[in-house]
Amino acid sequence: MADEETIVTTDPTPEPTPTPKLDKTSILDSTKVFCKLPAGYDVYDDELVMLINVELNVLNQAGVGVTGFQIADASSKWSDFLGENEEKQSIAKQFVWQRVKVKFDPPANAFVQDAILKSTDEMLWRANVQAEGSFEEDISNG
Repeated sequence: MADEETIVTTDPTPEPTPTPKLDKTSILDSTKVFCKLPAGYDVYDDELVMLINVELNVLNQAGVGVTGFQIADASSKWSDFLGENEEKQSIAKQFVWQRVKVKFDPPANAFVQDAILKSTDEMLWRANVQAEGSFEEDISNG
């Protein structure tokens, strides 16, 4: 009987490195996800922070959020800017995400970019109406 050879196989696939946990409440991290960037990838953080702060300022001028609010890193939460109101957060998040994405990674097609910008203009108008009070409140008070 021949000696049996023991064949040892090793898995050529290395263990994946754990990805940092995404904090969905973080303004920076959630914007990164919308821009198709991994949460732990921080190469563009400075640029994204600048773009996010511009859009938060635009929302603020429309009457949304805490006056003078700026982010510096991933520790700033949507609730820090908007409170716990989910409806306000929804409009503000979509506005910031879309405007930052158009500036950070513009679509190749000008028609697509125009459609996105028109959509964000409507979001800004709706956020402003919501911040000032609805038309129904104006009618009932007037």
